[in-house]
Amino acid sequence: MNKLKTLALITALAIPIASQAQTLTVATATFPTQGQWTHQWYGGVGAGWQHDNLQTNMNNIYLHNDFHAYQFNATNSSAFLNLFAGLANQIDKNYWAVEADAYYDDTHNDTGFYEDFSSTTHNMLSQMPWRFELDGIYGRYFNPQTLIYGKIGFTTGELQGTYYAYTPDGTVTGDTQAYQQLYGGVVGLGVQYALDQNWRIGAEADYVNFFNTTAQTNTVYRNFNPNSNESFDYKNYLYMVKAYVSYYF
Repeated sequence: MNKLKTLALITALAIPIASQAQTLTVATATFPTQGQWTHQWYGGVGAGWQHDNLQTNMNNIYLHNDFHAYQFNATNSSAFLNLFAGLANQIDKNYWAVEADAYYDDTHNDTGFYEDFSSTTHNMLSQMPWRFELDGIYGRYFNPQTLIYGKIGFTTGELQGTYYAYTPDGTVTGDTQAYQQLYGGVVGLGVQYALDQNWRIGAEADYVNFFNTTAQTNTVYRNFNPNSNESFDYKNYLYMVKAYVSYYF
């Protein structure tokens, strides 16, 4: 009888302990069943820092009764915001995704120089407020939470360029503008960590290189020869780092 009482007491104590242990169990991300594909839509927001290197060659600029060519080399570092959405696929430890990104940067790239013989300051102001990407991503999970990946993609954005020249007394001797859609390629590396089944955080480093492009100026001239056919030749590339948070549906 004493043994039965002791067994009943042990059982009564074990039940609440087991119940508490069950409530403390934390759900973690797991790999899909062997050979089984999983598909998830996701979206997120990021922010980061970029270093922009822009070379602009101006051709056929008519000033001081002659045609000239000028080169502007501008470097600039600035912050940006990033919105993205994509479709992710996973089988075993392999991960791949197709992702669309939009980047916004409100910084103006301003550079210029002073020309002694003509006593003229030449300035080039450029800006690409929005840039868009379409990327393919491939990576592998090193554990159920940690993903290492690379990406390659296509990018485009409109570069807005304004050139103006003025004398020391502030007299504008000429100005013109060009708006040109640029196209280029993107490569990058990143790491992503799963907080749970839905929320993930990550960091990424990218290199963006735009194809060399020639842009014809618009029809707004001031003191320029209307037959000079001004044009801008662009060479532009970016180095970028960003941190982001994403949600998988």
